[in-house]
Amino acid sequence: MKGDACSKHPGTQGGPRGSTASPRAAWSRALIAAAVCAALAAGCSDEVVCPIPTQPDGLPFVSARAVEAATARADTTWVEVFVTADPLPDYVVASINTRQISQVGTADSPGLLVTLSQDAVVWVPGTRCSLKITTNYGFATAGETVPGGFQVSAPESLALGQPLVLTWLPSDDADYYALSATLEADLRDPVEISAAVEDTSVTIEADAIPFAGVIRGFVEAVAGPFPSVGAHGNIGGMGWGFFSIAYRDPGSVFEVSVADTGGR
Repeated sequence: MKGDACSKHPGTQGGPRGSTASPRAAWSRALIAAAVCAALAAGCSDEVVCPIPTQPDGLPFVSARAVEAATARADTTWVEVFVTADPLPDYVVASINTRQISQVGTADSPGLLVTLSQDAVVWVPGTRCSLKITTNYGFATAGETVPGGFQVSAPESLALGQPLVLTWLPSDDADYYALSATLEADLRDPVEISAAVEDTSVTIEADAIPFAGVIRGFVEAVAGPFPSVGAHGNIGGMGWGFFSIAYRDPGSVFEVSVADTGGR
């Protein structure tokens, strides 16, 4: 599995060749780099690498993520917008398709965080979502289309020591797919499993499944920049960064039993 690029590449690209960065500029780059890794934590793991950010002079960094979840009981929308800069913005006003994202949250890194979580506003697959952000720096915008649903094929059971292979058909408007799962068993600490792939299949190697139990998880179809080293942001204007929209429905949920057959 790949290492975590957030820890391997904590800095950003510097200024013009031959220049000497001031302590304030160096602190600013370090703050933005840390914020990128923290804000993209959902897409940065042992299997997924983070972008190495390049900070445009004087522009805030923005990490925005929307999730549409259609379950058997209800459809829900979750949105998070994180903004940071040096100096920090005085305020953040954010909206998607004129719906304001107004719940103030507590960010793990220095910056401002606003969220939305409710079932009253749902953007179905195929909806074009326009993100607008206003700070005292100015206006920033981005747009992505909610991906379509798809069916994940997974085995009902698996022998301990074997890899887990998941497959699916392409999702409309998806740029990549994000796996999130947990291996659980009695008297064991849960093991989190995550990956992001551009293909329509993913293999979880046997060493990532260390004990018998049950793996429960889902695969999201994601529209937006793939979280890899050197990724280019899709937020423009008076701000830069990454905006993604993920979609999942009952077809993307899976459960696999892992049995210890004594063959290891």
